[in-house]
Amino acid sequence: MAHRKSKKQAITSLLEQVALEEEARLQEPFLAPCLKGSCIRLRVSGLVHTLRPKPRNFEGWGIFQPQNYKDARLVEEASAPQVSEYLKSLPQAPFWLVKPLRGQTWLAYPANRSDVRQRTGSEGPVVLRLVKNASVLERVVARWDGASWWFEEEDRRADPIQCMQLRESLEQGQLSSSVEKGLTPESKEAFALAKAPLLELLLELPMLEHLLHGKDRQQLSEEQRRRNIHRTLEDALLQAGGTLHNYQDRGEFWWVEWSSPKGGRHHSAIAKDDFTVISAGICLSGMDDSFDLQALVGVVDKADDYAWY
Repeated sequence: MAHRKSKKQAITSLLEQVALEEEARLQEPFLAPCLKGSCIRLRVSGLVHTLRPKPRNFEGWGIFQPQNYKDARLVEEASAPQVSEYLKSLPQAPFWLVKPLRGQTWLAYPANRSDVRQRTGSEGPVVLRLVKNASVLERVVARWDGASWWFEEEDRRADPIQCMQLRESLEQGQLSSSVEKGLTPESKEAFALAKAPLLELLLELPMLEHLLHGKDRQQLSEEQRRRNIHRTLEDALLQAGGTLHNYQDRGEFWWVEWSSPKGGRHHSAIAKDDFTVISAGICLSGMDDSFDLQALVGVVDKADDYAWY
């Protein structure tokens, strides 16, 4: 009984201590990174408090004063030395800047994939926060806080001539053999990402979808739908040896342009719901709906064996 009472007292004492530390900490200004329209976080005694910054449109490193347990007011923008002091204890890695996404948020690619993989378990493109005064295909240094990568500074170890050559190649649309010869696999991948249209990257990198709003999100959804349809039609034809060239949405059916294994080019109307044939584009004696797109390829390829062709 005494042991149980002692344990209860210890827990109560611990909670009181945490409450006092929280109360004291919430009286002091603190430094934090802030993204436009998002919240900021303050750690007290191992517990994380999420606060709404005021003003809501601020983006950058700021000194904030808690107003209560929900809100914090921006006192002033943090100085470069203050930000450096905050970041210096965090793991560091170099990156290639690939594309600006929104505000001070960029898509970046590791300059050393194995290093980033050891730190985060992932080696692909990352979202880099609070990037300032930067250019596409510039080498920068970032810090990892366990959840996000934060821009620190330009990478002074990078070769400025190579960065310039990459940007010039991007303007020209391709890498020359002389430039490509001196590139690492990482810098080649960064160049390929920088060259790719943003919408294509969004389709390939689901982690970026939350950065979209309104028309951009609608455009992405439509493009994803179009790609899914294209892939389904293409797979059905490929399994039978056919090739998809194009398709059009004709309301209740897809108008599909394709070729048979022997190279003959055809146009067929395909039902949207079950991919059965509405019109084969050749005479099948009224038996069009007896076939789906995949079966149609075999029928057409062996058309000479059928009396109705």
